[in-house]
Amino acid sequence: MAKSNEKGFSLIGAVVGIVVASIMVIAFTTMITKAMISNSVNGKQLTATLYLQEMIEVAKDLEQSDWSSLTDPLCISLQCYPDISGGSWALYNGEQVIDIYTRSFTVEHVCRDAGYEILPSPCNLADPGYDENTKKIIAEIEWEDRLKSNHLKLEAYVYNYNP
Repeated sequence: MAKSNEKGFSLIGAVVGIVVASIMVIAFTTMITKAMISNSVNGKQLTATLYLQEMIEVAKDLEQSDWSSLTDPLCISLQCYPDISGGSWALYNGEQVIDIYTRSFTVEHVCRDAGYEILPSPCNLADPGYDENTKKIIAEIEWEDRLKSNHLKLEAYVYNYNP
């Protein structure tokens, strides 16, 4: 009987198996790493969006409870931020820093045309069509993530139902 040389084939098979296993481990590790980074980025963006929505909700609360705070020169075309004071919302000049986020909102005057449609900003008190009972709220937030600056912005209109 002739002897077959199978030792060389088993060594080649083992090397090929190790290479294939290594490629799979590297691919899996890369996929997991990218998923974790993406999850972190999406989580921070979701948190930023929630902070923005909170500011719009505060403006809507003030629309019903304290319209004068939205017409105060403190926030008209200037940055301000909401915070709880004495059990109710109050507006303060400047920006608010929460963890890695810096947020603020501005209040802008609104002008309307003859058909009562809102005109593009800017609008001044002396402009024809100035609507003293409508304000534009612009909420903005910024944060740094993986050496990249991020910025989100939401706009909403509030109306004084009890002039």
